[in-house]
Amino acid sequence: MSWLVEFASYAGYLFLLLTARSSIRAAWRLRDVNHLNVLFVVGALVCGSFFKGQPGSVVWTLHTLLFLVQPYLAVRLIQQFRDVPAIVERGAIGVAIAGLIALLGWPTDRPRVIDITVPVALSLLETYVAVAFARESQRTAGVTAKRLVFAAAGAAVFGLLFLILGLVEWAPSLKWGNSGVDKVLSAVAFFSYFIAFATPSRLKKRWREAEHSRFLKNTANRDAEARGERAAEDLNEAVQRSVANVVTLVALPKEVGSTDLVVWASSDPSLEGVPIVPSTGLVGHAYRSGAVASTATDCEPAIAERLRPRGSRVLVAPIATERRTWGVVLAVQRRGSLFPEDDLQLVSQLGRYTGAALDHASLVLDSRQRERDEAARQVRETEERMSVLLGSVKDYALYVLDERGAVVTWHHGAEHLFGNTRADVKGGSAGALFELTDEEFQEYLDQAAEQGHVEFECQCLRRDRSRFTGVTVLRPLDSSMSDRPGFAAVTHDVTVRRALEARLLQSQKLEAVGQLAGGVAHDFNNLLAIIVGNVDVLKTRLPDDPNLADDLKEIVKAAENASSLTQQLLTFSRRQTVPPAPARLSDLLATQLPMLRLTLGAKVEVVTELSADLPPILAVQGQVESMMLNLALNARDAMPDGGRLTIRTSPLVIDAPRAGLEPGTYAVLEVADTGIGMDAATLSRVFEPFFTTKGLGRGTGLGLATLYGGMHQMGGTVLVESEPGRGTTFRLYFPVMAPAR
Repeated sequence: MSWLVEFASYAGYLFLLLTARSSIRAAWRLRDVNHLNVLFVVGALVCGSFFKGQPGSVVWTLHTLLFLVQPYLAVRLIQQFRDVPAIVERGAIGVAIAGLIALLGWPTDRPRVIDITVPVALSLLETYVAVAFARESQRTAGVTAKRLVFAAAGAAVFGLLFLILGLVEWAPSLKWGNSGVDKVLSAVAFFSYFIAFATPSRLKKRWREAEHSRFLKNTANRDAEARGERAAEDLNEAVQRSVANVVTLVALPKEVGSTDLVVWASSDPSLEGVPIVPSTGLVGHAYRSGAVASTATDCEPAIAERLRPRGSRVLVAPIATERRTWGVVLAVQRRGSLFPEDDLQLVSQLGRYTGAALDHASLVLDSRQRERDEAARQVRETEERMSVLLGSVKDYALYVLDERGAVVTWHHGAEHLFGNTRADVKGGSAGALFELTDEEFQEYLDQAAEQGHVEFECQCLRRDRSRFTGVTVLRPLDSSMSDRPGFAAVTHDVTVRRALEARLLQSQKLEAVGQLAGGVAHDFNNLLAIIVGNVDVLKTRLPDDPNLADDLKEIVKAAENASSLTQQLLTFSRRQTVPPAPARLSDLLATQLPMLRLTLGAKVEVVTELSADLPPILAVQGQVESMMLNLALNARDAMPDGGRLTIRTSPLVIDAPRAGLEPGTYAVLEVADTGIGMDAATLSRVFEPFFTTKGLGRGTGLGLATLYGGMHQMGGTVLVESEPGRGTTFRLYFPVMAPAR
């Protein structure tokens, strides 16, 4: 085992030399008088280890002196980051002096009490140093904390080594003096000091990465915007945790684009909000070029006055990325640090991470702001388009009511339809527009709230006291689109439509009467012919009696008057006075379409597919128009909730008889709706006179019967297809005129 002890001893010496070399370079590079204490401690260990000599010699005296002074120098290290009690410092000096006097006074044959007391006192001093290092390591983090742990371990091993020396003097029977324990412990102490004061770069990098990972992990669970909002607080906490004995400040721009800074977060609340203007001082230098470390007095005057009472040494690092510099972070150390380079490097890296977080948050905020701006722009454009659209609507009054029925908004269409301006009606009850009491109008509002909508028709009152027939729809406002309860209202003027419907109903009734009159006239003509014929027979058979002749003349005269009456009836039924004429079916329908659309209303979509190359037909224009109007109104009634009406014309050539049609060329009119349709029973009676599915007073049942008769009079026919729920399709086949020769 002796070779292993020797190897450990030489390895310890090597670590000690490496530590000395690193300490010399650090002291020279930093130009820091306080940092020379590290060099003195290591130098004492180096000299004390390599210059032993014989007891009583000068070399031995130097060796003993250095080992006696080393605990005092270690205590001096502690003073860089914490106060050392005066009794400890004086005790260290006293032990060194007393030990030196005792050793010089009694190089040999010294009293045992001296050989026991001095090592024990040195052991206690080293123990104090070890405890101080350990406590300081608990108050910080990162590389500094790890290095302080090893410094505490080295001091503790030296304390143990001195204690063993005292025990050996006190109890020689332990026989530790020649066991090599002192060499192994010395090697361990030298190695610990090597890691503490000359830490390899790779190990320091690993320790820094661990601390960086801890910082990033603490902020990883937040989204980018939250990390940006908490960046100053997170950086302040991280620096305060990582660098001991400091007052921390995080300064960021007062406002976007400004170079003037303000303290956003600090371990001292009284410093928050303090302005910092980077100039030629320490803050300005770090803000422009990078991390620096110096004394508080080197800061800008305004901030230097506040920092000087809080510490002597200041570490300043920019909060920056390649993209931009956000601000600075300051760590004000009360007494300094054993490892200022590590502290500054850690603070600088935390500043870079915080800058990246602020960059990311800024990009996210910019992106979200662009999205919000784009959304706002689209909303504005939509509102402008809707405003233009609503402003162009003249036939519909659009307005919004509150929960009590008072007018809240009033669009241009409402102003045009009612004649009232927004100032005239805003805040007033909408019931007055319909000449309804508040109680009557409230009933409609209650129905709309319960059923989802309500529709009613009544006489509406304009500002000039004139009236029109209006259909009003009330719907409760969607709670997801408005936070105020109320109703959306739409009023449509249907005065013209109702007048057209009344005229159409009257026309249908007159047409039915005309059909009936025509039939009666023909039968009556037949009866008159019989009467006149019998009178002629009586004239030949009766004697020449003047009185009888006069009576017969009166009978003939009455018959002639009755015949004149039948001519009038036939004229009324349009069976003689209007002869058919050549016409193009598509042209007739195209002329009728505007009136059809107005009659059917907005809920019915009219789709046309009119062929332009149809041959002419021989028909009565009014009769064709009446057929089309009849079919269109029937389709509207079959689509109470609205739908689509398709009107299509096309040519058709039939080669063989089918469906009541002779071979030839026809112009086909197809009228299809998307209404409720008809079942088989209704379809079988659709052309039956006086058969209707409409309510009382809404139809005579003669419309389709007249259409059917008219088509057969023209030599054509009409076919119908329908199924419940799938609409109805009528096809009218008009024979075309033969081409002229």
